[in-house]
Amino acid sequence: APLTPAPPLNAKIALPARAAADATGVSRSSLYERIKVGDLHSFKSCGRRLIRVAALLEMLDRDEAAS
Repeated sequence: APLTPAPPLNAKIALPARAAADATGVSRSSLYERIKVGDLHSFKSCGRRLIRVAALLEMLDRDEAAS
């Protein structure tokens, strides 16, 4: 697999669900549903559910390929 370049140090690499929804245009409830069914990986850090930007981009790529 090709190496992914590192994001700039000031770029966020993980977002809470609300910010992820805003960034992608996908509703927050849809994101949580996709997490629940295993279509989107998330993790908890310091009590917050976070989604990696890379996981969001992969999800959007899959959606685009399926359309």
